[in-house]
Amino acid sequence: MTVVTVSTNQTWTCPAGCLYIALYMKGGGAGGGAGGNYYGGNGGGEGGVINESLYAVTPGVVYQCVVGTGGARNTAGGNAIFKDGSGNPLKTAIGGATGAATSGNIQGANGQGTNGGAGGDGDYPTAGDGAAGTLGCGGGGGGASLGSAGNGGVGGAGIFTITYVLPSTDFSADVTTGSKPLTVNWTNSTTTSGTTTYQWYWGDGNGSTDADPADYTYTTSGTFTVTLTASTVYGYDTETKVGYITVLTQPYCCSFIIMTDNLRGV
Repeated sequence: MTVVTVSTNQTWTCPAGCLYIALYMKGGGAGGGAGGNYYGGNGGGEGGVINESLYAVTPGVVYQCVVGTGGARNTAGGNAIFKDGSGNPLKTAIGGATGAATSGNIQGANGQGTNGGAGGDGDYPTAGDGAAGTLGCGGGGGGASLGSAGNGGVGGAGIFTITYVLPSTDFSADVTTGSKPLTVNWTNSTTTSGTTTYQWYWGDGNGSTDADPADYTYTTSGTFTVTLTASTVYGYDTETKVGYITVLTQPYCCSFIIMTDNLRGV
């Protein structure tokens, strides 16, 4: 598995052999509200989250990631959108809304989210500004003081984390060297999700499509490369073991004849 973190709008290509992607998306956080007359502003809301495995991807196809901007003061956050190569939305994480936190007296309210911005204070004579939120979290609300109002903090930008999952194909044999005819028992140790078909090649022109094939007997001598491909509608993975099986010619059976040496009277 490989993780790609996208922090700006960009295109993304599904890698060859990809089975599916685990997609985490978070919309932009909203900006906090400005402080009012003696009352601090509301903190901004946290962006929406989508966290799931997505099978509707195709290896080699380009997709688009729209991260979603963080909202300015008292402005909703932008949506995070995962689009196909034609620009059609596949998944959308909604940006955070404004006014989600309760307004505070003098002190601005904190923005929503684990890393939402802190609300600004309302100390006289100058009210404080709300702090910015991070990674899709809301900005803090501005503080309020007599005749002075602090600004709300900006919301944090959205985020994408794309984890693409590849199959892991592997196999082993109980014996790899011996005289012909050589019978080999195969073990398929492939670990993958959604595998639907297998293709084995024994290296001598024969093969099998069984997940766990029956014992196979080599009847010709030589060194053979064995290949296993695990495939799904989303991708495939191939394991090739070069010169994995060695089949030796049958050993000669020798006869010894003991003759009498009449000259020595034996």
